[in-house]
Amino acid sequence: MFRKKFLHLLLSTLMLCCGSLLYAQGKQPAIIGKPDTLFDPFEHLTFNRVVAYNFNYDSAQNKRLHSEEGFNDTLGGFSFYKTRNKSSLRILDSATIQQLIVTLQDTSTFGNTYGDCFFPRMGITFLQNQKEVFSVLICFECNFLESSIILPASRQRWYEFEAGDFSETGTKVRRYYKGFSATGKNKLLKLCNDLNMGFCAEPKKQ
Repeated sequence: MFRKKFLHLLLSTLMLCCGSLLYAQGKQPAIIGKPDTLFDPFEHLTFNRVVAYNFNYDSAQNKRLHSEEGFNDTLGGFSFYKTRNKSSLRILDSATIQQLIVTLQDTSTFGNTYGDCFFPRMGITFLQNQKEVFSVLICFECNFLESSIILPASRQRWYEFEAGDFSETGTKVRRYYKGFSATGKNKLLKLCNDLNMGFCAEPKKQ
């Protein structure tokens, strides 16, 4: 009788432990900085005009500006039409547009570190019948870009860490290697120079 009770207690304990372990394995900690979804914006993007422009830069005075007007930290507040600090507007031809899209879709364009800053000097906006459908702001100084829809190619490599109050809950912070690679930066700098934007650095020799 005692043996049966002991075996029953042992079995119940094992089942409880296994159940707790399975629950713990199934419950994943939250990850801050991880996008809910990623999709290629160019797969279904409809546009009939693409314009490039200097941003936060005075072309007449050849002077950089630091107003950071027209966007917030997630680029969600950016508006091509409402932003006044634009200059050197250029209309891209079809070949240049295709080259740009290929560059933005290419994972080798990204994968590097970047600065904790954002002072974009070059913007590119895709328009459909004068309506903004997609925008990219490029910061060569801080070595990355922000776009109105996240580019999957820029979110392929990352590292995670526990920080501050999140360490007790198991919540992790994800930081992507979304900075430009040397090749990717040179391609974007070449585009900037080919368009004669006015504010571009010279591509580095590799």
